[in-house]
Amino acid sequence: MEEQVQSPNNRGCIFCPNHTTGWHYNEVGTGRPLILLHGIGMSHVAWKKLLPILAKERRVIAFDIAGFGSTPALADIDQTPVNLVASLAETLNRIDEKLKLSEKYERVDIVGNSLGGYMALEAAKLGKLASFSIHSIVALSPAGLWKNHFPYRTEAVLQLTRLGVRVFPRLTGVLLHRRRTRRLLMAVPVSREVPEGDAVELTNIFALAPIFESSARLRQFRNCMKAPFKGGGTISKNIRVTIAFGKRDLLLPSSCRLRHEIPEAENVIWRDAQEGWAHVPMWDDPEGVARFILEGTTIESTKHA
Repeated sequence: MEEQVQSPNNRGCIFCPNHTTGWHYNEVGTGRPLILLHGIGMSHVAWKKLLPILAKERRVIAFDIAGFGSTPALADIDQTPVNLVASLAETLNRIDEKLKLSEKYERVDIVGNSLGGYMALEAAKLGKLASFSIHSIVALSPAGLWKNHFPYRTEAVLQLTRLGVRVFPRLTGVLLHRRRTRRLLMAVPVSREVPEGDAVELTNIFALAPIFESSARLRQFRNCMKAPFKGGGTISKNIRVTIAFGKRDLLLPSSCRLRHEIPEAENVIWRDAQEGWAHVPMWDDPEGVARFILEGTTIESTKHA
């Protein structure tokens, strides 16, 4: 039987300050590990509204994916979702070596948004992450569920956002200060409900992302992200999969929400019309998204736990 690991509510990243041997992360709460993975251009800050809620029930580890936030990009290897999952597993192994979590827990749950959702799906195919079996995943507006390639709309938004925050930072700051223009700027890549302070923080994180340091590096990353997710049929029936898209997700159109690789099944639940949710729904409905995550990852919620 899995026991509770009692620990302080806040613990520092063991890889700080240089992160040469592992990804940066923020860790709060106690209990069975719940891994959070953000989307393109963000960091663990994407989960800031949910952390206090989730930490009441789980030990939450919110990572900065390689190439974003405080984590350097992958060195000498393509930044594909598969390679990112492998790097995450190495990081989790090092964390486990220090904290001995696998001595208390056999399983972890993974929650991902956008790119993080794509990674969660890839991890589910493996069935394991480091020393842990994967019990469940929740993918919020996951990338990769397109037919042939990275959608042009998404690529255009990525390019325009990078241009704005890196080339015209003062103008971007002025526009974010005004509610109407801020809602317009944030509506597609994130959510129109992001308040000014958080919008400024997110754009600064985007501007400083290591993966966006040069046009060549960004181009290489885009190429790595073009391929669609494949092999959903190989995911074990013992792993619960929950996939959700919001009605106000303007970044990923219906052509990017295809079910052919991972159709609804006994262990696969689709919720593709969440009321009021944008592409990054953590600002639209923090309580509702947190509840959705906890319901999708609780052991009692599945026959296959």
